[in-house]
Amino acid sequence: MLRAPVLVRSSQLSNVGPGHYLHAPKRPGTAETKRRRLCKDPKFPGCSIITDQLKNRSALKNKRIGLICESGPPARNGAKIFDQSLQLEIGVITSGCFSPTLSKNIAMAYVKSEYCENDRQLFVQIRQKFYPYTVTKMPFVATKYVRRS
Repeated sequence: MLRAPVLVRSSQLSNVGPGHYLHAPKRPGTAETKRRRLCKDPKFPGCSIITDQLKNRSALKNKRIGLICESGPPARNGAKIFDQSLQLEIGVITSGCFSPTLSKNIAMAYVKSEYCENDRQLFVQIRQKFYPYTVTKMPFVATKYVRRS
């Protein structure tokens, strides 16, 4: 039986799943979504808040990060993230799944800004057990396409 080839758009390479990384309480500055360059005089609802957040990222309390795990079940939306002591809740998973390309579980999450360093180990609570996840940069898989002008 012949199958049609699977096409993957470049926009899908950096997305883990249909998570909730941008919703009512979250703003574009916190979500760190890709954006176009802001014009000199932006005029849209909420522009003062958004432009201030984009200019002053150090003031943000939470940041969106990528997490990777060697073994265990994949983290799902709403799973809680804890620090090394397993006592302090520092964030929440927005989406996660198994990556066939990496053969590991990956997830996106919001955590407190002081826990965002790459290669830092955090613990995710899944079904009353704690699993080690490591903070990593996104996209999880580097793109290999060539942009032609």
